[in-house]
Amino acid sequence: MLVDSLRATTHEFMNKLHFILGFLQLKDYIAAEKFILNITANQPSIFKKGLTTKSDGRGIGLYLVKQSVDNLNGSIKVKSSLSQGTHFLVKIPKM
Repeated sequence: MLVDSLRATTHEFMNKLHFILGFLQLKDYIAAEKFILNITANQPSIFKKGLTTKSDGRGIGLYLVKQSVDNLNGSIKVKSSLSQGTHFLVKIPKM
């Protein structure tokens, strides 16, 4: 469940990003790059309950992942690089 939630969320974000970048003209790319870097700077908010780009009760996936990892005394680190994607490092200690 944890891996599936992360995979689905990352895949969906990348699809939207590719869609958006496909409509940009070269002169607009710098503005898009700044926007993406701004999102990267605000990464902790991606784990907030209800945060979504959609409507109708979504925005629960990463919140549930974070709650589960916290309950297991684990940690999640997120690293994003423009043109490289996003890397989630999930550490859960042995019981």
